[in-house]
Amino acid sequence: MWIEELPNGRFRFAERYKDPYTEKMKKISIVLDSKSPRAKKEAQKILDEKITEKLQSLTTTDMLFTDVLNDWWELHKKSIKPSTIKTMVYAVDEVKETFAPDVKIKNITAKYTQQYFTDSEENHIKLKKQKSVLSMVFKYALDMELIDSNPVQRVRLPKKVVTYENMERIEDKFLEQSELKRLLKAMKKYNRGYHVARMAEFMALNGCRVGEAGALKFENYDRENKTITINGTLDPTRKGSEGIKTTPKTLSSIRVVDLTKKEIEIIEEFIELHEIRKSTNPNYKDMGFIFVSANGIPIHKSSIGKLMKNANATLKNPINKPLHPHILRHTLISTLAENNIPLKAITQRVGHKDNGKTTMEIYTHVTKNIKSKVVNVLDKIYK
Repeated sequence: MWIEELPNGRFRFAERYKDPYTEKMKKISIVLDSKSPRAKKEAQKILDEKITEKLQSLTTTDMLFTDVLNDWWELHKKSIKPSTIKTMVYAVDEVKETFAPDVKIKNITAKYTQQYFTDSEENHIKLKKQKSVLSMVFKYALDMELIDSNPVQRVRLPKKVVTYENMERIEDKFLEQSELKRLLKAMKKYNRGYHVARMAEFMALNGCRVGEAGALKFENYDRENKTITINGTLDPTRKGSEGIKTTPKTLSSIRVVDLTKKEIEIIEEFIELHEIRKSTNPNYKDMGFIFVSANGIPIHKSSIGKLMKNANATLKNPINKPLHPHILRHTLISTLAENNIPLKAITQRVGHKDNGKTTMEIYTHVTKNIKSKVVNVLDKIYK
């Protein structure tokens, strides 16, 4: 270490270290007010710490798993949507807190990783999310030449035990047509719920996601060809009053959908309502969206979910299923499946990939109506 006196009377303490990559000497320094023995001792300590920090960041194969995870996450966040960050952050934090917090990434083996999942008491869904995060982190480490192989590739999650309770849950993912009709009727009658109910009715016929429905604009509606273009979703990370439309969930989500007579009727109703509100309400915010509240702001998914639950509570025999906007989309899938519509046509309408897990799950599930048809056919054959 050497000392340089500066024009302002302060002192620069400097030290050199060798860069392990370039093998060239580099300089590092700090400035203190004194060059007393105590100051020299303090300067040496600080410089040593700085050099150690620099060398650790350069000697990448010795990086801790947590540091690699942090590097990957900062990079990954720049390539995904804010809404995706919001859904991923919990799994990332869980992995950061519980997986190999003080272990060098080069020392993590498939056996170590497998034991982590085997010992975990988390449910299957959370484990899948954690494994997905780990897989991406180790792939990043592999690309950065920090490790020679990805240990997650050889890891197996504990198999999900299928119980009668789990099997019943599939039926809870969609409504029977009789249930849907009862619910929509109650929603329309509920206090100030009519227009929100009409949006829900549109969703049940169209199969769009609630964010996609909220992001539909007049320009997306082709009256002549009786179609609507679904090409975006409302940004859930922004205020509803901002009305920010962002890119859809996936490329397969972008689609042109043929409209039924009922869907056209609902859209035309909102167009007429839009003109009335615009001319009579000085506070009406015209952002070009179809499904809006009285002040022109897109109807929020929470408004639909709340109305569904409140209206259901007024029914003589309430529907005993988790009610949320997404169940309307699942209901369309089950209805089309009941009526023998090909899987590909269904996936194209709802904007799912051909191998979409939920679509396949509902499509292959035999509904109550199909079950009764099977029994009726067998009764006729073997009477």
